[in-house]
Amino acid sequence: MKYTTDALHSCLVGGWTHALMYRRPFMSIPNKSYTLVNGDELDADAPKVLPLPRNVAEELVLPAVLSPLIATNLAAQMDDVINATDSSDKMGAIVKRPARVEIGRALWRTGRRKGGYAAMRVCSLVKRL
Repeated sequence: MKYTTDALHSCLVGGWTHALMYRRPFMSIPNKSYTLVNGDELDADAPKVLPLPRNVAEELVLPAVLSPLIATNLAAQMDDVINATDSSDKMGAIVKRPARVEIGRALWRTGRRKGGYAAMRVCSLVKRL
């Protein structure tokens, strides 16, 4: 059996509850997680080691797996501006360029999975606009 501390568990459950409140249907995931630690006996300065039951561990893993879906607004409209940033260590640059929504959608679908050469394709595509 694996273990956790009451303070760590309380922080994890609080964080997931905060995130899940933005997508209310996902609040049906936690159940047993709320009963593992008694909040009245919690002392963050002296955490107690507790056994972590499998069903509670699964309730903590499920929101982690679903977190991209929880954080995504599938109803959001595509913007008509393309944004890009550089990855320098000293100063970062942000550029914007108006573009048709179809171009932005194509870049969104393909840009994150491409290698370093994708930056050149993006620049040439933006220049043609």
